[in-house]
Amino acid sequence: MAKHEEKSTVIKNLGESIDRLVARSGELARENEKLAGVNRRLRDDNTMLKGRIVELEKRISTLELRGALSGESDDPRRAQLRINQLMREVDKCIAMLDH
Repeated sequence: MAKHEEKSTVIKNLGESIDRLVARSGELARENEKLAGVNRRLRDDNTMLKGRIVELEKRISTLELRGALSGESDDPRRAQLRINQLMREVDKCIAMLDH
């Protein structure tokens, strides 16, 4: 009879352990779903901010070029470098059109 009670206790303990594991699994699944949502929102924010950075860099470049061409630039060397860079880009475009 003791062996039967021992087996019964082991089975009961296993059942309780399984119940705890199932409950914990559910908790972890809910937490994972919540974190996945946070992750998606952060990725969306990151994508939006990267786009904003590109827009602002273009605006800065345009303003620097405008200043260089109007003579308002504080650094004429920097303005000349920017103009040279733009000329190289134009030359590349022309070369691509020739091919």
